[in-house]
Amino acid sequence: LPSYSLARERGYSYVECDVEWTSEGIPVLLHDNTINRTARNNDGSAIAETTSINSITLATAKTYDFGIWKSATYAGTRIPTFDEFIIHCKKNQLHPYIEMKGTITSQQAELLVSIVKKYGMIKNCTWISFSFTSLQNISAATTNERLGYLVSLSTESITSAITLKDGSNT
Repeated sequence: LPSYSLARERGYSYVECDVEWTSEGIPVLLHDNTINRTARNNDGSAIAETTSINSITLATAKTYDFGIWKSATYAGTRIPTFDEFIIHCKKNQLHPYIEMKGTITSQQAELLVSIVKKYGMIKNCTWISFSFTSLQNISAATTNERLGYLVSLSTESITSAITLKDGSNT
């Protein structure tokens, strides 16, 4: 969350996050599917064993330091939940671009949308993904979505994106 605060302090009003899932299905902000690149033990040492975020609970993930790898300034930063991120965006008047990593299920899409709705942010966010299915699932969970389909340019990609826009993605 400190990086989003810094973005706001520097005058930015749009931020991007990546959503991954813990073993109990809680959405958290993490770019990689493992915690090893950005998480450290509390003493600052690297985590020896490759650890996938979806193999550990949120409670376990919260025991790691996710800031010290970047700078001592950020030591003690814990992995934020998606819920904490949306609260932070609302409080700081930030428009989140939410990247869903991999393919999310309809139940996961409904959970993400319910969190965004809970804080009155549904009209103030953009959903992005390389997964067409993830975008379909978000589209099915809400009618006020802004979608961004991340693709390499191709005729098939353009045709698929048009179906998201016109609602014929069933």
